[in-house]
Amino acid sequence: MIYAKNAVLYYSLYVKPPKVDQRIDVGGLMPEDTERISFNLGIVQKAYGKCSDFTLLDVGCSGGEFLELALQSNIIADGVEINSRVAEVARKKTNTKVYKGDMCEISISKKYDVVNFTEIIEHIIEPNKFMNAIHRVLNPGGMIYITTMPNTDSLQVRLSGCETPMIRDTFSHHVLYNLRSMRYLLQKHGFSNIRFHHYERSGWSVKDMFMHFINKFGHFENQVIVTAWK
Repeated sequence: MIYAKNAVLYYSLYVKPPKVDQRIDVGGLMPEDTERISFNLGIVQKAYGKCSDFTLLDVGCSGGEFLELALQSNIIADGVEINSRVAEVARKKTNTKVYKGDMCEISISKKYDVVNFTEIIEHIIEPNKFMNAIHRVLNPGGMIYITTMPNTDSLQVRLSGCETPMIRDTFSHHVLYNLRSMRYLLQKHGFSNIRFHHYERSGWSVKDMFMHFINKFGHFENQVIVTAWK
């Protein structure tokens, strides 16, 4: 794992409420965001082996976009969101249970078949504490779905030498992963049947075709996408 330079201490992260994504305030997502949400749900359904009728917890559910799509697919879904204002947006949008607070601090008595956390773990300074909390709310034999950016083995990171705003922004990405470090973290917390996935773009741009080609020889995409089982 790679830790961000001058990362803040865990307790100081939330002295002020986390910044709210402007897309939530204006009530809309970019087409690429919508496409990724649909892709993520498709991978969850395919990897879990069921399209509906299972329980799911979306950690870091933001404004409830993934939750909304999951509920439309007849998945019994709840959410967790640390920002109280955004949690209320998600609750009103989906009319489902949205826990307000830090996943490591709140009490959740319910167990879930699938726990989903996309673009969350890179923001967690204490990943072991976070993974323990995830493990507690997952049913025996349950599955987790994780996405995180950037992949430190990606071409973008290798060419930039980790000097990108995404990495150097102290209050954003704190712990960075690649396939090896992600596998180590999951195995350390008792997860098995670990499988990595590629983001399949629907477009036919030069970038899309180039990434599709080089990913045949290894995972060089800028995102780590993984499913694993308890």
